Amino acid sequence: MDEMNKKSVIIVAGNIGAGKSTLLEYLRKSGKFSNFDFVKEFIDKSWRNLFYSDRKRYTGPFEMSCLMGRRARYLTARNGDKSVFFDRGLIESRETFVQNSFDEGFMSFEELEDYDRRFKKALDEFGRTREDIGQWMEGLIVYLRTNPQTCFDRQKKRIEEKKDFGEIIPLEYFERIDSYYESYMHNLQSVYKKWGLPIIPHLLIIDADQDIENNPNYHEEIAQMIINRLNEINKTSNNSK
Repeated sequence: MDEMNKKSVIIVAGNIGAGKSTLLEYLRKSGKFSNFDFVKEFIDKSWRNLFYSDRKRYTGPFEMSCLMGRRARYLTARNGDKSVFFDRGLIESRETFVQNSFDEGFMSFEELEDYDRRFKKALDEFGRTREDIGQWMEGLIVYLRTNPQTCFDRQKKRIEEKKDFGEIIPLEYFERIDSYYESYMHNLQSVYKKWGLPIIPHLLIIDADQDIENNPNYHEEIAQMIINRLNEINKTSNNSK
């Protein structure tokens, strides 16, 4: 069996402005992943705008709406036969954006407890046995590691060029989220164990600070790195059986 044809769930992870959507669009159009479904992250723009306008008031409802959207994507992965690409995962978001909002005081204890109750209910719904996990949980995280200043500059440019809307997010926010991402990536085993998941995903770290205009082969190189890593993972899995 062709290693690339085995069912896989791949998360493209990273800070705001890391280039997740652009990379996924390239991978979708490249034809190299024709056996994959590409399921975009659904963000309710109305809730997002309210979140940035008044974080103390709207963080809880905004994060809950994001959780429900991510739950739907994982159900798609579990119930379908094809491999799936996501941008940003369920556990990734809980350990980065949600944790940051709580630590900054923008989510109350009650809101976090309600979030975690629904979060854990979703994990039980997907199934936490090793067999269940193989049907829905990410087997590979492609982490677009990006300097916070790069993310800040990119989102500022997008707003100035009218490719996005809303107020410019402060650099300090990108820096805080980056610190949570680094902690998450360095502690995958303990994080997934904490949430009752006996398997941890593989990790592929990409230098995403590169200027695409100066490296036109950037996305092609990442695509090949993903293919190579998937083949390595699947061959190792076969050899261990």
